[in-house]
Amino acid sequence: MLERLRRRHVPVRIGSRRGEPPFSWTDESTWVAALHEIDRVYVLHPLIGAPDTADQVARFSTKAAAAGVSRLVLLTAHGYDESPEQQAVESAGTEWTIVRPSWFAQNFDDDFMGFRTLLRDGNLTLPFRHAAFAFVDADDIADVAVAALTESGHHGKAYDVTGPESLDYFEVAERFSQILGRSIRYTPVTSEQFVDRMSDLGSPSDPGAVFAADDDVREAVAHGVNEALGHPPKSLDSYITTMAATGVWNPAAD
Repeated sequence: MLERLRRRHVPVRIGSRRGEPPFSWTDESTWVAALHEIDRVYVLHPLIGAPDTADQVARFSTKAAAAGVSRLVLLTAHGYDESPEQQAVESAGTEWTIVRPSWFAQNFDDDFMGFRTLLRDGNLTLPFRHAAFAFVDADDIADVAVAALTESGHHGKAYDVTGPESLDYFEVAERFSQILGRSIRYTPVTSEQFVDRMSDLGSPSDPGAVFAADDDVREAVAHGVNEALGHPPKSLDSYITTMAATGVWNPAAD
């Protein structure tokens, strides 16, 4: 996303603890300096849906408007409609756009919850039973967010950003098998079994509650990419083909 903004010659300030000036969601004293002379803000909270998040987003959005910010673009999640965080941004008094993406396709290669390791082993052991998701390429999410930040015509819009088809993990495994040229299985397991496996692999995360909530979801395809950008989203097949060429899922990869 930063590259996209810089290609458009948009000056960018990164809001992080290591930024200059530093910014932290949990330290409100850092907000005013981070917002100084900023016109538009991409609001990305790492704990959307957590108990304190909506209040933090509400207070931040109010301070942003008071500091002269004219536009807020909030990232939440597909299916998290009319969330408290969304309502906070909508009521701040600025222009606003909401971007609600589905599961990122890139989770498969960055080892989110061990997905990369599972694919190298050839067995997606995941606690989703027959749940299906409309996996979206992160490039599409970034393009929608950049458009909302830099172009006109996006105020008051909530874009549900998904890929072009909803797939269960049996179908995902089949797509990986076809493109990688080797057998990838999908084995449904319980959330508890998956958490135990991640612990065995040294993962510090406990994804059980997240996965339990998604156990049998059948996610519908949405059209936010086309609505925001005027073209269809990238497919999961396209993502797998591109990343397979890097060798990221090769069984012998380090």
